[in-house]
Amino acid sequence: MSDTDLDDLLNTPIYAYDFEVMIGDIRDYLEISEETIESQYRMERESISRRAEHGDFGDLPWGYREHLETNAEHRFKVSLPLRG
Repeated sequence: MSDTDLDDLLNTPIYAYDFEVMIGDIRDYLEISEETIESQYRMERESISRRAEHGDFGDLPWGYREHLETNAEHRFKVSLPLRG
């Protein structure tokens, strides 16, 4: 995008309707992001449980499953929502 295009965009008046549409889009994006993060978190927890049931953590140190669960919780409940 050239500087002229950017100037035109920045100098274009935004009326209430345009603002309402932009805010609505942002709200929709945030709602979808939150739903996606929650669903990804559930899938990660299920994956950890399945791996534990199949004995995938057999040779790993005690507490490894809890470590994975704690990391997943931090990632999906703290880190990713802060980036959105």
